[in-house]
Amino acid sequence: TPVTYKRIAIAISKSDLSDAEVPSVLEPIVYGMKKADRSASCSGPLLATLIRAYGSCGLYNKAKKVFRLIRGPTDEACLSAMLYACAKKTKWQDALFFLHTSDIVADALGPGRIDSVALTYASIACARANQWKEALNVIELYGRFGENGDKAIVSVNAVNSLISACGRSGRADMAVKLLNEMPVRFQVVPDSQSYRFAIIACNQAEQRRQRGKKKGIASVANDALQWWEVALSLLRRMQEDGLMPDAQIYSSVISACESSGQWQRALGVLRSMSVTTGGEIPTPPNLYCVNAAISACEKGGAWLEAVELYERIKSSSRKIRPNFVTVNSLLIALEAAGQREMSESIYKEAIRDDVLSPWKYRKGSDGQRIRAIDLHQFSQPLAKVAVRTALESVLGTRPQFDVTSDLVIIVGKGNRSEDGTPTLRPVVQELLEEMGIPSSVPDGNTGRIIIKSIDLIEFSKRMSWLGDDEKG
Repeated sequence: TPVTYKRIAIAISKSDLSDAEVPSVLEPIVYGMKKADRSASCSGPLLATLIRAYGSCGLYNKAKKVFRLIRGPTDEACLSAMLYACAKKTKWQDALFFLHTSDIVADALGPGRIDSVALTYASIACARANQWKEALNVIELYGRFGENGDKAIVSVNAVNSLISACGRSGRADMAVKLLNEMPVRFQVVPDSQSYRFAIIACNQAEQRRQRGKKKGIASVANDALQWWEVALSLLRRMQEDGLMPDAQIYSSVISACESSGQWQRALGVLRSMSVTTGGEIPTPPNLYCVNAAISACEKGGAWLEAVELYERIKSSSRKIRPNFVTVNSLLIALEAAGQREMSESIYKEAIRDDVLSPWKYRKGSDGQRIRAIDLHQFSQPLAKVAVRTALESVLGTRPQFDVTSDLVIIVGKGNRSEDGTPTLRPVVQELLEEMGIPSSVPDGNTGRIIIKSIDLIEFSKRMSWLGDDEKG
């Protein structure tokens, strides 16, 4: 009876069964019941529980199969469960089909007779597929927005998913517009997630804008709009609304400032995170925030401030430590400022702390294992510091490699560069020429530079003689 099926569904919801375990319990009941019982009015709670469990486990086809077993009109719970399964697997077209064809109220005269949960999952399914126009259409078609005395059924999560989709689709203007219109157009109050998605969209838009400027390509629209300023404005407005920004929001704002070279603004946002309230820091900076600020200093030529930030996180009592991105950005700034000794010192320190591990074992041309210096993912300045430090180490008591064997420098073939051309090889070759060290590129592997042992020994002798002359 309907009461029996409802009690089973309630018992399942109160049990310790995981979503993966629910189907093994409910499948025999659902597929063993009479066809007449497979209706929303009779076994709806049980069917909705099974459909949602399938959706949670990513078993979309099984969820759809059970949904199609329902005889007659569906109900809010079953439709919401099916749309949840669609959202989990980004089946936006199926979500629209089920939404438009499921008449869950027998005497409904038009669209809008669905609940907030179903509408939210349908819009999320579209938004996750970056179909923001479809998501907006669904919200506007079914939202009701208080017409005829009805209560608006649009949830903040539905609008948030729409804002996020606009950002991913390169429509930061639409993301900010939707955020601004939430209270009036959708009758929902923005929350922290609303601001987060809009600020992330601004950050991504600023980064695209700067990449376009480097390539000499103007933005399609809003070229004059400074997205880093919009991000800062949204951060201030969010705080004025009494919402607490988290580290990701701060990181996105700092990154937007970094992309546009606004290093003072980036440092200002970072420092504002350290303002204490009642003896505690509300949102302690994480490594992403600090790295973005260091990168901003690098772009602005503020190498002293970059070093200060680096030293601060090294001495910090919090569990953040420099990583590859930290050192890479810092050394770019130091090399550009001509601070060679400091950059080499920090590089050696990073190797000692296992932040950088340039030395790898690779296969040589004869198939044997060789120890090579691998510069993959290194910036051009970092690659120069790495090669220079390795070669100069032969003059000390602890050389980084054995000069009696050829030195292999892996520079890559440029497959990951924007235009597919090598970026590290010409820089390393130029450095070796300046140091007077002959090198060659193997015919079978243009991603490597080889320095013969005899040339390494000659370089070592020459540098030793120069050292003796200086002592004399």
